[in-house]
Amino acid sequence: MMKRWLAKVTLLFAVLSVSISASAQNIKCTDLLNKTWVNQLKSKMVVEKCDDKSGTFEGTYQSPSGTAGQKFGMRGVFNQMPQTTGDNVTVISFTVRWNVPGPPPVNFGSITAWNGILRPVSGAPTITAQWFLSRSNSSFEWDHILTGQDTFKPEK
Repeated sequence: MMKRWLAKVTLLFAVLSVSISASAQNIKCTDLLNKTWVNQLKSKMVVEKCDDKSGTFEGTYQSPSGTAGQKFGMRGVFNQMPQTTGDNVTVISFTVRWNVPGPPPVNFGSITAWNGILRPVSGAPTITAQWFLSRSNSSFEWDHILTGQDTFKPEK
């Protein structure tokens, strides 16, 4: 009886170990590159250049919220390490300077930074990130920094 119980417990731990290590990721530039990532407001981020060695990427960001749909430059970084605990994700951060030299020139005098994680959600790669928008001009001195959260998924 004890041997059978011990065999079941051993099997359970083996299954859990396999499923936990299967959730570990090894994100490469090919997972980010040439994809249009879309958030819940239909903003679009396109990664055009990426370097696995440095973990850096760049591309464009287009937002229908507060802009006329221009494409703005975007730069970011990602980092990861082998799984050492029960959950493993790739960490990701990127910024947009809301300025286009033109023609015609557009400058909102603001910067948005996103900081978050990249992981599969229901089988689809998903970026979940907190954002901070810092703006030069505001009606109130306490209103220069806004914050929120976005979820990005590859466009289908």
